[in-house]
Amino acid sequence: LNACDSFVSRHGVRDCSRSKRVRLFEDVMYLLGRTADRNVDRIYVKVQSRATPNMDVVRSAYPSTKWAFLHRDADEVLAKHAPAGSKRPSCAKNGRNPSGALKKYVLERRGGGTGVEEEAEAEATAELWSMSKEEACSAYLATVFGAAAKEHEATGTGLMVDYDADLKRASEDPSGMIARVLKY
Repeated sequence: LNACDSFVSRHGVRDCSRSKRVRLFEDVMYLLGRTADRNVDRIYVKVQSRATPNMDVVRSAYPSTKWAFLHRDADEVLAKHAPAGSKRPSCAKNGRNPSGALKKYVLERRGGGTGVEEEAEAEATAELWSMSKEEACSAYLATVFGAAAKEHEATGTGLMVDYDADLKRASEDPSGMIARVLKY
């Protein structure tokens, strides 16, 4: 799902069209789903959070696919991924090879770029590099959660699971959570 972002960031490729991204995803899912067991008609795929802004590709390829987004309080995530005294955590390292969605988020937060796509992307990347690890992680988390929430609101699909609230309820009433997920 992130192949186009890598091609753009690392190789300067500018013609990574939506149709190519959808076709590539379909091909990868075909290969992942191959099995000798003819009774298998569904697969479960866990994608990296970094791929969440590309949910539109998944939904274009497989519009009826069910998906769930597990999220938790951002402060807890930041405390885990960017503890005081730590080096640059993985969520902050996304600034080295930022996704298009992360660059767009940074540019929108500061009111846009120069207007020239390559220059705006370079400005966003430079800004990501200048951020503290907490700021970079916050931008990353906002991009990921925002993409899932936007897709959920726009399409009415997906299951948004609050790690803390839903799992706390599940520990008190496991059948309720199981029923919610299985119903979905």
